[in-house]
Amino acid sequence: MHINDLSDCNRTAGKSVIYWHPAFYANIQIELKDEADKLTFENEHHLSKKPMQIDVLIIKKEKAGLIRHLRTVKKYDVEKVEDGIYNVKGDVFSIQILVTRELSEKENLWLKSLTNNLKEPENVRQLIEDYQKNQENDLYSSALEAIMHANQKVFQKEVNGMVDDIIMEIVQEKFDRKLKEETEKAVKEAVEKEREAVKKAEAARLADRITLIWKKCAKNKPLSVIAEELETESDEVLPIL
Repeated sequence: MHINDLSDCNRTAGKSVIYWHPAFYANIQIELKDEADKLTFENEHHLSKKPMQIDVLIIKKEKAGLIRHLRTVKKYDVEKVEDGIYNVKGDVFSIQILVTRELSEKENLWLKSLTNNLKEPENVRQLIEDYQKNQENDLYSSALEAIMHANQKVFQKEVNGMVDDIIMEIVQEKFDRKLKEETEKAVKEAVEKEREAVKKAEAARLADRITLIWKKCAKNKPLSVIAEELETESDEVLPIL
């Protein structure tokens, strides 16, 4: 399913750029977590071998501009499932459009909060409460980080010092995750180096053994004698010969 987000989420907070895509990708999984076992989430799905992909399409239009175009020009069947969610039929594949500013705050709190104009104190507190219940889930920290970054003033005003604690938690989570990734990478590299070293050592020993056997063969020594001198069995020497 191709999901288009028609919100104002491509804006920036002041001069600081907000990278909404990771947060949106996290939020859509949070909102659909109850149906996660029936769904497959793909981040930046490639449509072909060419550099073309479905990311998150963000289009700013006049109210209902795209919906009207799809209905009147494209003649597609556009059905409003609930506030802010529309199913579009008639194209080669099914499309679902999310208009975040129209979404229900009760049903789609996280997606609704993907904006730099968050105002409701209750929504801020609900986001914080939801995050604290799911701190072990990286999706929540990724989503909340972007939302907090875009709405710093309202978060500071409504939850005071708690914001600093949450920021530290998110930073610590990132540090721990990065440390784990770097440690796993270092261990993997060390194991690979050890394997290569073992292979080289085995190859060197085999080369020495072949050279030794070749010298013994040059002296016309029979297989049984070569095996005895090498303190091994004839069956082990024969493949090398």
